[in-house]
Amino acid sequence: MFSSTIEIKGEKEVLDTYFSALEPEQAFETERANYRLKKAKGKLVIDISANDATAFRAVSSSISGLLAIVDRTINIASKVPSSKASVAPKRRPILRSVDRTMKIASSKTL
Repeated sequence: MFSSTIEIKGEKEVLDTYFSALEPEQAFETERANYRLKKAKGKLVIDISANDATAFRAVSSSISGLLAIVDRTINIASKVPSSKASVAPKRRPILRSVDRTMKIASSKTL
């Protein structure tokens, strides 16, 4: 089994924007892979799990693509006068991977 956790820290409004972008895709769950979103104080936690490396890569790539779109949108919105941008952050969110190691179940051999 492969798993990873991603944390995004930032202002509530910005975190809600990331959550809204990722939530619909969370429902697309397969037997091979899925991810879960959790809101915590001041951060959004994304837990990814997959049965194989290909599925893990697919879910991770999908999430990174959505995060990049939201990040670009926030960057553009921050350049618009504040009366026109509802998601313009005061500070940029911090995105980091909590667990960069892939956990492999002992029953799997590579």
